[in-house]
Amino acid sequence: VSSLSLPSAPLRMEFSTADEVDATVLATLPEDAPPDSDAWKRCGKCKGPNCIFKFASDGVKNQFQTTMGKAGGFKYAAERILRACWVKIHQDGQSKDEVLRWRDELYDQIAAVQPGGPARGAAGAPPDGAAAAAAAVASSAAAAAAQPVQDKALEEKASKAKKAKKEKAKESNGKAKESSPTEETKQATPARASNGASAPSAAASASGASPEVEDAPIGHDAWIKVKYDPHAAGHFKFRYLDSKSLFRVAVGRCDGDVELAGRVARLCYVKMEAGAPYEECQQLREELYTVGLGGKRPKAPGGEESAPPAKKA
Repeated sequence: VSSLSLPSAPLRMEFSTADEVDATVLATLPEDAPPDSDAWKRCGKCKGPNCIFKFASDGVKNQFQTTMGKAGGFKYAAERILRACWVKIHQDGQSKDEVLRWRDELYDQIAAVQPGGPARGAAGAPPDGAAAAAAAVASSAAAAAAQPVQDKALEEKASKAKKAKKEKAKESNGKAKESSPTEETKQATPARASNGASAPSAAASASGASPEVEDAPIGHDAWIKVKYDPHAAGHFKFRYLDSKSLFRVAVGRCDGDVELAGRVARLCYVKMEAGAPYEECQQLREELYTVGLGGKRPKAPGGEESAPPAKKA
């Protein structure tokens, strides 16, 4: 196992401290990486609800992540577990699968000391404001990460998607070629309605429950590229292709539902990456608002761009 090359200049980072963590959770955490370990440089600090380090194994690029949602809602716990996992892969020589199982056991131990409710802050009070938004996003990401992952098949699929993205970016005319999805894509992607939104399940329709918006496929770049911004009442954003324009999804237009706003943003990113024009991404966003709110009209636009990026001459 070898690490990906990084800048040689020294990195200066401010990590979270153990002061924010409940004593019960702190007692379940593994021993941290030694002060002189490269884990402190390679892992960095959490950006949003996820903590990630990248590495290469047998010439194949990989990434490993921990989430605040599974680490009791504490950024320090997620960072410390990630550093410990880095040590096991790069210094102890364990495989990614072995370390994933060990990480999940740590998650279970943390859950065992936090019975009956969501993760709580250092003072024992539920998080509020921006912290609540971050905890909601972490919960969504953790739920996706908990699903079974087909290791080799998923890596091959992600590699193919990345290669296709690079080839599409090289097209000078910018015209996206429409093509029917392959059998592999049909099996991997959740069923969706004709308007791009997720089709409600038969059980939901029978019970009268509001249809739910599905999320981006596990392992898709949308989970990394779409970022949460707590400013201006909170919104999710990503950069539209190679332009300077940002595509935003406002939490307010989802009736304050942070998790729904994150799903809408990630699905719009998936559509953009597939080559859809900017206006189609806007249309999908409006349709997903209505689907996610059970048919109710969303609030008037606020904090979202109204025009597509200027076309290059």
